[in-house]
Amino acid sequence: MQSVKSVDPIIYHCISGSREARGIAVIIDVFRASSTIVAALGAGAERVIPVGELDEAYELRRRNPEFLLFGERGCLPPEGFDGGNSPAAMARMDLHGKTVILTTSSGTQGIVSAVHADEIVIGCFLNARAVADRIVKARPREVSLVAMGVAGVSPALEDELCARYIRALCTGGQVDIEDVRAKIMKDPEALKFLERSNPVYSLDDVEFCLRMNAYSIVPVFDGHSLMMKESQE
Repeated sequence: MQSVKSVDPIIYHCISGSREARGIAVIIDVFRASSTIVAALGAGAERVIPVGELDEAYELRRRNPEFLLFGERGCLPPEGFDGGNSPAAMARMDLHGKTVILTTSSGTQGIVSAVHADEIVIGCFLNARAVADRIVKARPREVSLVAMGVAGVSPALEDELCARYIRALCTGGQVDIEDVRAKIMKDPEALKFLERSNPVYSLDDVEFCLRMNAYSIVPVFDGHSLMMKESQE
């Protein structure tokens, strides 16, 4: 991949940052919504519909009972959901031809809040190079990397480091991947997943979310509350 020297992505933070995003906006929520979306499309889902409000998610499911309903509030799946916000679990499913509704505390909030962006895509470590490739080929005037953080309100190290990694891939910078992994694995946001006594978190999700460039999928928001599988090599 050739770097684009004329485009230097700006890194924004949390839901407030998504509202400021311009140009191509990359919504980054490594733990876990962005990774879950990529995993769902990788498991064959036809589309993922990102929803901000629980009531909206329930109503969409009521009108379309064949849709699958996934997500979390307080890291737990709400009542009546088919599953939570676990990318590792999603990747093990057969979702071919299915439509997935996803509502989370951070990642999907960033998608629906990026109202000024020309294009919204989903990024994480799983597809970082594919996202950067898309940016490089598009040669946009502006690129906004939105690190969604914890509940969309405070920074999270894994999202910040992922944003910096995608930025480096776009501009020809160098990133020590093993150093990135090591820093994340020492951070409280990752360490909470290692608490085996807490059923909310899964070590499988940490390991899965830190698989660098495992997918060539770039989920693109089509402007009608849909996440589509844009490309898969």
